[in-house]
Amino acid sequence: MKGFQRITAPLAQKSAVALGFFDGVHLGHRAVLGAAARCAAEQELLACAFTFAADSVPVKQGVPLSYLYTDTQKAELMQDCGIHGVYCPAFSELCGLDGEAFCRQVLVELLHAQEVFCGGDFRFGAKAAWNIDSLREFGSQFGFGVHQVAPVLCGGEKISSTAIRQAIRAGKPEQAANLLGVPYHVSGRVIHGAALGRTKAVPTINIPFA
Repeated sequence: MKGFQRITAPLAQKSAVALGFFDGVHLGHRAVLGAAARCAAEQELLACAFTFAADSVPVKQGVPLSYLYTDTQKAELMQDCGIHGVYCPAFSELCGLDGEAFCRQVLVELLHAQEVFCGGDFRFGAKAAWNIDSLREFGSQFGFGVHQVAPVLCGGEKISSTAIRQAIRAGKPEQAANLLGVPYHVSGRVIHGAALGRTKAVPTINIPFA
């Protein structure tokens, strides 16, 4: 992905950071990512996103997770939203940090955040014990601004990755696309199968995916 970076060391410039899990990069996520990207363009900052590596979070709020996209696909979709860098550590690397340590180590020391964007339900720190009000307090302490992005609704309901997964499982790709903002897609390396399709006059392409 040209012009896109995986962040592994402290940035050389200040940034506008979108915070979230961003599985699916649906319309609600795009609102957060787009707000960070617009701010970065206006203030000559680097547009960044913080998220966790998908396969490092098997359970969320006690519920086993399946994922809409791989981390590579997520990064490509984020770039389409104007994001130019992503910090995507394994959950185990940061799950023990308290809220203050997360803000200091990740937002200040690594990402040099000047402006931070998230949804109102964003939580962080060990056991997700800190919320957006906490983030504002740390922003005042460390010198970065915090911006809450309003949820995006569809049919009066907040768009969620859970609803998109349910639509895909139910065989309703059009409904999933309405929530994602783009058609749902799978990708992967084409592999050889058993060559049965050609015997039925319906050749197929085989792509393994989780």
